[in-house]
Amino acid sequence: MWWLRRHPFVRELPMVDGMRRQDRLNWQIRFAGAEMTRTQRTEFAGLFGDKASVRYGESAWREEWSERLDDVTLISDGFLPFRDNVDHAAEFGVGTIIEPGGSTRSDEVAAAAAEHGITLVTTGLRLFHH
Repeated sequence: MWWLRRHPFVRELPMVDGMRRQDRLNWQIRFAGAEMTRTQRTEFAGLFGDKASVRYGESAWREEWSERLDDVTLISDGFLPFRDNVDHAAEFGVGTIIEPGGSTRSDEVAAAAAEHGITLVTTGLRLFHH
């Protein structure tokens, strides 16, 4: 999602008078991720216009943009608790993961990284605390 939000179509959504920054960001996230309900699509078209509404319905630009992303580094200050974190990261071009390690499932996380050809670096330093 982070990468899709950087697509020119998303960044070029016009400013709307009176719209707060956070509300615009929420619209950008929904637009980038194709995550709008029918009601939201109607509101979106009214706010941002027909051109943006048509682009929302097109998937090709999202796919083409996503394919440009590769060799990404994922860094976490807390351990990765499950292998699905790694599986999901692999779908988005992650080539390196840096994390503290120490999860009860760290062996599964390491195995998933190896399966996907992802370099896994464990720091042994956890900065995230509850």
